[in-house]
Amino acid sequence: MEKISLSYAGRQISVAGWFVRAPNAQKGDSVSNNAKKVLFCLAAVFFIAFGVVTYRGYDKMTKYYNSGISSLNKNAYVEGDAYNYIINGTYATAYFVLGSGFLLTSAVCMTGGLLITAIDGKNEKAAAEGREAAGEELPPL
Repeated sequence: MEKISLSYAGRQISVAGWFVRAPNAQKGDSVSNNAKKVLFCLAAVFFIAFGVVTYRGYDKMTKYYNSGISSLNKNAYVEGDAYNYIINGTYATAYFVLGSGFLLTSAVCMTGGLLITAIDGKNEKAAAEGREAAGEELPPL
């Protein structure tokens, strides 16, 4: 596989497949380390968003009050109770689906970060043993 050289922060970076590391870089000073941080932060943000929208859906589903005084209404949109239950059920379903999407996205980001961590660990172990980095070359077909 042909290597591609890029310049990042004044350093030459060799790119081959999924392996990206600056030569002579200090531990923790690599592009893959930055990718790990970004993926883990995105996973945390999406997980928090999952919690927020799931709570909003639960709130729509359980906290309903329809009063004769409009300022006391909670999650009431029209005059009929059945219509309000239908509307709130639809809102709750939409929030739960949105929350499921956030949870799935969080899991994908977390898995990506863990995969990069595992690949970096394998490459560091190979470098310590004096072998060529494991993720640097693709196997022959």
